[in-house]
Amino acid sequence: MNESNQQLKFFSDISDQEIFFVKKGSLDFLFDANKFVLPAIGKDDLQRVFRLANLGNYVLIRGAGKVMIELPINLETHILLLPNEYIQRDFSDKSQSDVHSIADAGQLAELVFSLYTQKKPPTRQVMVYWLEQKQFVEKVENLNFKKDSKE
Repeated sequence: MNESNQQLKFFSDISDQEIFFVKKGSLDFLFDANKFVLPAIGKDDLQRVFRLANLGNYVLIRGAGKVMIELPINLETHILLLPNEYIQRDFSDKSQSDVHSIADAGQLAELVFSLYTQKKPPTRQVMVYWLEQKQFVEKVENLNFKKDSKE
């Protein structure tokens, strides 16, 4: 495992954040495939988000009670971050403003970008991409379950 992956693995382990690679519209595990469940996101939505991120944006993906953040590393490779439950609650808290949530997403994306690339993150806008709940549930692709789970 190279140093960039080691940095992200350490961050993932200590903060309980799930981190995945996105390459040309397909989602893949960055670390142990038995530890995490791939997030349920349709291929069409995944490709749209990939294109939005390639325009130089961090993309905050909201839908079905979960929040994900996609950040481009280069034109071919992105990182998809599924924040831990504590952060998920902050994003879903009705008392917290959307502006505050978007700023938090940008800071989290910048931290992950810096850990992976060992460079200062570029200035990027945070776009919000809403998944429709119906699509989110019906277009499940690449869904795996945690090892030893009852699911």
